[in-house]
Amino acid sequence: MTNQQQNKKFRLSEISSLLYDSESLSFGKYMLSSGVQSPYYLDLGVLYSKPESFKKITFELTELINHKTSDEHIVGIPLRGLVYAISTSYSLKRKFLLFRKNIKKHGTKNMIEGKWKEGDEAVLIDDVASSGSSLLDIALQAQKIGLKISKAFVVVDRCQGAKEKLSENKIELISCIDIYMISQSLYELGKISKVEYDQIVSYSKSKK
Repeated sequence: MTNQQQNKKFRLSEISSLLYDSESLSFGKYMLSSGVQSPYYLDLGVLYSKPESFKKITFELTELINHKTSDEHIVGIPLRGLVYAISTSYSLKRKFLLFRKNIKKHGTKNMIEGKWKEGDEAVLIDDVASSGSSLLDIALQAQKIGLKISKAFVVVDRCQGAKEKLSENKIELISCIDIYMISQSLYELGKISKVEYDQIVSYSKSKK
C-alpha cells in the first residue's frame, strides 16, 4: 500500500469514527421520509453543536471541493446543506447563493439570494445524498434560470441511487465518504459487529 493509499484509509477511518462517536450515525430501525425502513440513520445536524467535529468534517468537504472544481458559486440545499455550504464557501472565498424553495412574493421576488449572472457556474452542496431527488430538483431549477450546474458535493453518499440519477442529467455527485466505506471502516475498527455490517451492506445494495 502506497503512502497516498495509507493516508486515504486513515482519513476515511477518522471520518467514520467521528460520525459514529458523535452519534451522527446510529443503528437500529428507522423510518425514512421516503417511507422505507433503514437499519441505520445519518443525522449530520448533530455536528452543529459539536464545533471541533463540525470543523473537521467541513475541512474535508472544503478540501474536496477545492480539489475537484473552481466553480465560482456555491449553492446550499435547504435545510441542512445550507450550513455546510456557507462554511465551505467562506473558507474557499467563493460566492454563496441561497436558493429558495418558493419564490419571494414581495420585494425583488428572487428565487436565489446573492449576486450572479446568467451563465455563471455553480456547485451544489448537501450533507447527505440518498435518492438524489432534492439535489436534482434544485439543480434543474437553477439551470432553468441560467446557472450552470455540473457537480454536486455531499459529506456522505448513502448509495441509494443519487449518483446514477444525477449522472443521467450530466451532474457528477462527489462525496467525502459513502456508507460502504463507513461500514467497512467501523467494522475494521471494531465499532460495529459483523451482523450490523452485513445489514448495512445488504440494505444499501437492495436500494440501488
